[in-house]
Amino acid sequence: MKRIVLIGIIVGIAIVLAGFWSRFFWTPLGTLVKGPGFEGIIVEPTKATSDEEELSKAWFPTREDILTLEKDLSEWIGKNPDRVTDRIREDFNRYRRQYFGETEYGRPVIYAKMYHPDSGVSRQEWLRHPIKAAAGGDYFWAVRYDPEEKESIYCWINSN
Repeated sequence: MKRIVLIGIIVGIAIVLAGFWSRFFWTPLGTLVKGPGFEGIIVEPTKATSDEEELSKAWFPTREDILTLEKDLSEWIGKNPDRVTDRIREDFNRYRRQYFGETEYGRPVIYAKMYHPDSGVSRQEWLRHPIKAAAGGDYFWAVRYDPEEKESIYCWINSN
């Protein structure tokens, strides 16, 4: 009987410590990047997928790549206000970002996924896990950016 109680206590302590560890000592998805009016994380390819084919096409954008993307995206939204919603224009700097580097047809592209802070995605989730949203309207939107052309922006907003 004493052994069962002791095992129960050890298991309970292990569960508490595991929860404590994962809450306070976790590793982010990649490299945090901040610039004028934005905060994001450049996702390490191995934390975005374990699929060998996808990993073979992945690359890690630099901070400079992201700064250029953000500058060009801000200008693009200013020139194309009808391509985004009022919330995106008004809260553009509040959206959190996850950046993924991929290769398409031999060219590097960056996918930037945007999450509104009121979307229900916590800061801890956003920094620890690639966020996938199939709905949610303009709380979730994304862009595809070609860093070589520096003007090729494709934007999509999730449906409701």
